[in-house]
Amino acid sequence: MGNGLPLVSVVIPVYNCERYVLSALESIVNQSYKNIEIIVVDDKSTDNSLKIIKSVSSKDKRVVVLELPKNCGVSGARNKGIVVSRGEYYASMDADDIAVPSRIEKQVAFLEGNPNIAFVGLQIQIIDESGRIIGNRNYPTNIKDVYKRILLGNPFPGPGLLIRNSVLKELGGYNENLPVCEDYDLCLRLLRNSNGLNLKDSLLLYRLHKGQSKITRLKLQLWLTMKLQIKNLFNQQFFSIGALLLLVGKAFLIIVPSSLIYKLFKAKLIRK
Repeated sequence: MGNGLPLVSVVIPVYNCERYVLSALESIVNQSYKNIEIIVVDDKSTDNSLKIIKSVSSKDKRVVVLELPKNCGVSGARNKGIVVSRGEYYASMDADDIAVPSRIEKQVAFLEGNPNIAFVGLQIQIIDESGRIIGNRNYPTNIKDVYKRILLGNPFPGPGLLIRNSVLKELGGYNENLPVCEDYDLCLRLLRNSNGLNLKDSLLLYRLHKGQSKITRLKLQLWLTMKLQIKNLFNQQFFSIGALLLLVGKAFLIIVPSSLIYKLFKAKLIRK
């Protein structure tokens, strides 16, 4: 049924996302690239998320539902999906985002044509709670710029990655000790021994809303981001004076009120 095309495993962790999960699932089900398995991991939701997921699964046999007996957090949920995945490629996806129909097709074509690249990202457009486009975020599209930016912030969109599954499983997947920043940590570990790039195409609608963990735990995210950057600062591949200076500046944000940090985060993320 795959017509010789490699199988892609799309893993979607879900926790209390009843408002957005249907749109996210439909965007994957309707991808132009059809040889996919969609592993939806319900992380012990207490709303109607699981009911919605099962409804989609009943109509498309490619959708596999994993119900976790207890809440494991986003990293744990992703890893549970990765363990059972069968694909040559792993595609990250969040339950509140929307994938453009050609996303997986274009990412697979890139990795198939570039065997020296282990993973590929994309460009994103930012949408609000109602789905209105409010900005965009650009990521580096050449290896030199990736390494230049790696300690300034994640140069890859966490929910928009396509990774060779063998590489991902060899790394052990996501770090389950991190409640946030797990995607940044993963990209840092990937780049130590392999290369990654971003496509120039905007292929993901990234939803910004106050309910997401990145927003509700901004200070924790800031602290863990700094810890990851300090840990990797003197890696010969990553070091830059700019990264060192940025770390000094970030240290002052620890005492800044969360409301102001949110405004700064939103201003940085949304670039019209």
